[in-house]
Amino acid sequence: MANTLFTSAFPQEAFASTSVVKTQNISFPSNTQQNRNQTLRIPNLKNVQSITSDNGNASYSINGNQLTVNVSNGNGTVIQTGGSYTPSDTKYVTGKSSSYYADGQGYWGYLTSYLVSGSYTPGASKYVSGQNSSYYSDWQGYSGSLSSYVYSGSDTPAGVKWVTGMSSANYSDSYGYSGTLSQYVESGSYTPAQTKYVTGQSYSYYYDYQGYSGLLTPYVVSGSQTPADSKQVTDSRTGKTGTLPSSISYNSGGYSGTLYPSGSATVISGSYENVSTQAFDVYGAPNQRAHRLADAGCPSQLYVTRSDYYYHYAGYIPVSGYMNDRDYGGMVCTYVGRIPALNADTRVWQQSYSGTVTKPASDTRVYNYAGYVTKPAIDTRVYRYQGYVSRPEIDSRVYRYAGYVSQPGIDTRVWNYQGYVTKPAVDTRTYETRYAYNVTIKYVVFPSEPNVSLNVADNTWVGQDVVATISNDASDNNTVEYKFSGATNQDWTTYTSPISVSNEGITNLSARAVNADGSMSDEVTKTIKVDKSLPNLSITPSTTNWTNGNINLSINGTDAFSGVSKIQLWNGGWVNASSASFIITQNGTYDFAVFDNVGNKATKSITVSNIDRTAPTLTFTPNTTSWTNSNVSIEVSASDDASGVKQIKMPNGSLVSGNSASYDVGSNGTYTFIVVDNAGNQTSKSITVSNVDTTSPTSPSISNNTNWTTQSSVPVSIVGGTDNQSGINHTEYKIEGATNQGYTTYFQPFSILNEGQTKIIARTLDNAGNVSSETISYVRIDRSAPVNTSITIQLKP
Repeated sequence: MANTLFTSAFPQEAFASTSVVKTQNISFPSNTQQNRNQTLRIPNLKNVQSITSDNGNASYSINGNQLTVNVSNGNGTVIQTGGSYTPSDTKYVTGKSSSYYADGQGYWGYLTSYLVSGSYTPGASKYVSGQNSSYYSDWQGYSGSLSSYVYSGSDTPAGVKWVTGMSSANYSDSYGYSGTLSQYVESGSYTPAQTKYVTGQSYSYYYDYQGYSGLLTPYVVSGSQTPADSKQVTDSRTGKTGTLPSSISYNSGGYSGTLYPSGSATVISGSYENVSTQAFDVYGAPNQRAHRLADAGCPSQLYVTRSDYYYHYAGYIPVSGYMNDRDYGGMVCTYVGRIPALNADTRVWQQSYSGTVTKPASDTRVYNYAGYVTKPAIDTRVYRYQGYVSRPEIDSRVYRYAGYVSQPGIDTRVWNYQGYVTKPAVDTRTYETRYAYNVTIKYVVFPSEPNVSLNVADNTWVGQDVVATISNDASDNNTVEYKFSGATNQDWTTYTSPISVSNEGITNLSARAVNADGSMSDEVTKTIKVDKSLPNLSITPSTTNWTNGNINLSINGTDAFSGVSKIQLWNGGWVNASSASFIITQNGTYDFAVFDNVGNKATKSITVSNIDRTAPTLTFTPNTTSWTNSNVSIEVSASDDASGVKQIKMPNGSLVSGNSASYDVGSNGTYTFIVVDNAGNQTSKSITVSNVDTTSPTSPSISNNTNWTTQSSVPVSIVGGTDNQSGINHTEYKIEGATNQGYTTYFQPFSILNEGQTKIIARTLDNAGNVSSETISYVRIDRSAPVNTSITIQLKP
C-alpha cells in the first residue's frame, strides 16, 4: 500500500460554535494497481464536506473515526522497466562435418550435405536353404540369420492330466505321465492328543473311560512316618548242662530280634563229681526191648543209659528171656539188670546273650496320586494321493535353416555440410503500467477528547487501588463525563474530582467531552487491572505408587486476575511460565512458590515417600540338609523394608504373591528364585541342592560255603554294596530256614550252626534311605548219620 502524506491542517470556517473544518491531501504514489484505498484515523471526525482526485474517481466511507478513501479508473502510464533488444543476423558457413551447426556467438541452423570424395557400391541379397546353422556367411560377403524349418522327424507335445485316488505319492504310467501327487484324506478322522491334570487318585496309574492314561506322582494325604530304629540289648538264661538255648528271641517295646551267646556259660551253683556207688535197676520195661526175637536169637547183653536230674547211668544188662508183644508184632527179647552211676552233676549254668534288636518303621502315611495324564491322538484317516502329472514332450524333428542373406553395400564417399545459419534477435525488454493519484479531502471534526491519567501504567496489572484524573483542553469549554464497565460498573457521570478503583479484576474507564449543542468528542478509554489476591499452586506427582525410578512433579500455577508470572523451584531455579516440571530422585519434602504478574506469592510443599531403590532380600530354608531320597522342600522367605514384597518368581517360572513360598525339588541342581518388590526392584538368588539321592546302592556280596557240609558251623561274611552319592549307611541281613533271624545290621562275620538249609538274605542301605536289591545265599549243614530202616535182627532158637 502507498504511503499516506498528511498536509498541515489549518482552521477553516466554523459550521458550529465548536466544530472545525480541516483539509487533508492524500497521495497514492505510482503503482501497478489501478484501484486502491487508504484508511485514515481522524480523531473526533464528524463528517466529510468534499473529496476530489487529480486522476480517475475518488470516494470515501466513514466508520467512527476511521475514514477510508477509495480511488479507481485512473489513467495509467506505460513505461519500460528493464532489459534490451538485439536484432537477428544470418551468415553462410561451409566445410562442416555435421548437418547441425551452433557456435558460441549465437548462430545456429541445419546445413546441406555435399560430396567431397569416395564412391558407393549398393548392397545385394540372395535366398539360401538347407543350412545346418541359423547364421550364414560366405566368401562373397553374404551373411544373415536364417529361419528354421522341419527337415525330418515329428513332435509329440507335452501333456498334463489330473489323477486322484492313488495309493502312492509317486505316479507313473505306460503313457509316459509321471509326477509327485499331494496327499488328501479319503476317509477317517483325526483327534489330537490331549493332556489334563488329575489329583486325588488312589493308584499311581491313571486310566478313565475317556482314554486318558499316565503314571501319577504320589503325595501324602494324611498320616506320618516314624523311621525304623535299632539298639543293642543283653539278656541271660540259667539251666543245667546242655539245656541252655543256642539263641533267644527278644520282643519288647516294639523292638524285636534274636540274641546270641556272648562269651562262654559260667557255673553259678552246684558241682560235678564221679560216682561209682550208685546203681539203677533196669527191668523188662517195653523200652528195653531192643530186638525182636529172630532166628539168630537175642544178644546176650544190652548196653543201656539212663539220666536223672543229678546222675548219669550207663552199663550192660543180660538177656532174661523173651515174650510175645503185639506192639512189636511177635516175640521179643527181654533184659533185666542193674547199671552203675557214672557221675553226679548238680551244676547250674548261666549264659549271657546279646544282639541288635530292631524297631520297625511306623508309616501311617496315606498317599494319593496326582499328575498329568494324556489321551493319545486318534488318527483313523485313510490317505490317497491326487494331483497333476505330466507327460514330457517327444521331439524327433530335424531342423534345417533357410532365408535371405545380404551382401552389404560399400560406401566410401566423404560428405561435408554447408548453408546459412542464423543468430536470432534477443529482446529482454520489460514493460508495466503505473497509476498515481492525489486526493484532497475537506472534513469537519468534533471537539477534542479529554485527557485521562492514572497513577499506574495503563492496561497493566497492579496490586493496589488505582486513582484516575481527567482533564479537558483549555481551549474547549465543555463538560467532561466518565463511566466504568467490567469489575466496576457505573454509567456516564459528570467528572468533578479524581476517582478511585479498588475492585479486583479488569475495569474499563471511558471519558468524553460534551459541548452545549450535544456534539461529543471521541471516547478515551483506559484499562485498569487490579489483582490483590494470591495465586494458587498445585503439585501433582507422576505416580503415588511405589517406584524405583524418579518422580516427575507437575507444578501448575493459576491466578484469577493478573495470571501467573513465574514459578520458583525447590532448587532455587525459576520457570517463567504457569507450569513446570521437576524431577525428584529421593524421598523428602520439597517447597515450591508461584508468583502472579503483580508480585503476589503463594507457596506449597509436597512430601515424596514412595521411592524405593533398595532391592528386597531373599533367604532359603530347606526342610532338610541331610541325605534324602524324597523331595527337598525349600521354604523361601523374602523381605523389603520400604515398598514391601510383591511376588516371588519360582525356578519353573510360576509367580507367587506375597513374601513367602514353598518349592519342592526332586533332583540335585542349582535353583534360582527372583523376588520383586512393589517398586519393581528385584533380587535374584540361587540355592544349590545336593542332598537328593534316589539311586539305590549296589547289592552286597555274600561269601560262604554253599555246598552241603558236615561242619559244626559254617562261617559267613558279607561285603556291603557301594554308593556314589549319599554313601553307605549300613548293610543288614536276615536268616530263614534252619535258623531264623530278622534283619540285623552286619558288623562282622558270623557262623551258621543249625543243621539243615539256611537262607541268607543281605541288602545295603545308603544314607538317603535307598535300599539295594537283595543278595541271597544258602548254608547247608548235615551232621546226622543216615538211618537204615532195612536192618533186621533174627534170634536163633
